[in-house]
Amino acid sequence: MDLISGYQPKAFAPLDEIATLLGFPGKMGMSGAKAWEQYQAGELKSIRDYCETDVLNTFCVYLRFE
Repeated sequence: MDLISGYQPKAFAPLDEIATLLGFPGKMGMSGAKAWEQYQAGELKSIRDYCETDVLNTFCVYLRFE
């Protein structure tokens, strides 16, 4: 993120927005803000799916940047 934004804090954009702009899936309905709530509800699979999607989005953005 720092490299893409040119180390400018005002140029920050969330992963979800960058991924979506590049045509990747983005968050797909869940965000990190919901992780604790999902954990308390015993929804570990939804947390795992969210984390895997984040990793894939990060990797895809990285590949596009490279």
